[in-house]
Order: sequence, then C-alpha cells, then structure tokens
Amino acid sequence: MTIGLLSMLAAAVVRAGGEEALAKKSQNPVADMISLPIKNKFNFDRGEENAFAFELELQPVVPVHLGEWNLINRFIIPVAYQEPAYEGLNYEFGLKNITYQAFFSPKEPGSIIWGLGPAIIMPTNTANSLDNDKWAAGPAAVALAIRGKWVGGVLAQHFWDFAGDDDAADVDLSSLQYFINYNTPDYYISTSPTVTYNWEADSDEAWTIPVGGGIGKVMRFGETPVDMRMSAYWNAEAPESAPDWFAEFQVKLLFPK
Repeated sequence: MTIGLLSMLAAAVVRAGGEEALAKKSQNPVADMISLPIKNKFNFDRGEENAFAFELELQPVVPVHLGEWNLINRFIIPVAYQEPAYEGLNYEFGLKNITYQAFFSPKEPGSIIWGLGPAIIMPTNTANSLDNDKWAAGPAAVALAIRGKWVGGVLAQHFWDFAGDDDAADVDLSSLQYFINYNTPDYYISTSPTVTYNWEADSDEAWTIPVGGGIGKVMRFGETPVDMRMSAYWNAEAPESAPDWFAEFQVKLLFPK
C-alpha cells in the first residue's frame, strides 16, 4: 500500500510539472503546436444605449515546417451578436471580418523567441454594422521570453486598407498586445490586453486601452489537454461605441506532438 501511494504521488508530481510546461507552451503565440482556442467575449455598456454584445472567436493555429523555420498560421474567425449601441440601429448577428496572421519563426529559437510576417483582414462581415467593408494588411511581429515560471512578450501589428468598398471607412490601425503570465503547477495568472490606436479617428476616439487580467489552468479531458482561462478587463480609454468593460472565457484545445 505504501509503495502504491508513493507511486501515485510521484505520478501526480510528474503530471503537474508536465501541465505547467504545457501551459507555458500554450502561452507562446509561435509555439510549434496545433491548437484551437475558442474565445467567448462578453462586452458590456456599449455606446449611448449601454448595449451588450457577445463574440465567439475561433482561433485555429497550424504550424508548417519549412527547413530551419516554422510558419505559424493563425486565424481569427469571429461570430458576433450585438444589441444596438445607439438609437435607430438594429440587433445584429453574423460573421465579422476574418484575420489571418503568418509568422515565420526559427525552429530553434534563442533566449528570445520571435516571429515575423504579414497579417491580413478580410471583409467577410455579413452586416455593415458588424465590421468594416475593406481589405487591410500589414506587418505583424511577436517576441517573448520564458524565464522560470514567467512567460512575457508582445505582439504588434499595423493595418492599412488596400481594397474594398470606397464608401467604407479607411483603415490605418495599430495594435499592441502585451502578455505576462505567472505559472504554478496548478494554475497560472495572466494579463494579455490588446491596446489599439486608430490613426483615422479623432484624438479623443483613437485609443483603446484595456486594463485587467485573469486566471487559467491546463487540465485534461481524456487524453486531450485543454487550457481554460477566465479574465475581465476595464477599458481605461476607448471610443464611445466600445464597451466600458468585458469578460472573456477561453477554452483552448491543445494537440502537442
């Protein structure tokens, strides 16, 4: 009985250490691992009507090996339901614009892990009020470091429009997502807000600056590891049409080699 108990305790320690390592890999945007994040985003107090909006984002990540490099293909496919934020608007439900990111990253990174490549926004929206009707593209870059229990880095992008509906608003948008994660064998604490600046907007409507964070854990359902995270953010600065605050619940299916 004593030997059996010790074996169970040893297996639990090994499993906990493995889940912590897997959590760190999950927090790396250019990790050589297929994954399927499913993000549920709840937006509160939008516009003059203090309206609610919900977004479901599928974000599949598929790496491709190219000699000494990995090509990390990342998609963001959002479906949204939104209440009218202003009087006279309608309730809307449908597909928003799909974003594709392609990061070229060294297969054997050094102390700083990085990726660089293009990103493109496709006007796949099913309603004008859901998203912009223009194609946009630009550079994207990510850099991060893993030190002990910490994983931290930045992901920066800029988009300019190059085609689409002439009557739609021009696109000149910068975004920077910084992420900081502290990992333990049981869970991790995380903050990963995306700060944006719209160069086409008036100065008092240009910035979106969320502040907040959350907690997550890697667990297994059968043989499949799943990274689950809950978080909440307050928009310290944002356009009037943006939510005052939002909450996120993400389930990320992991498919390590």
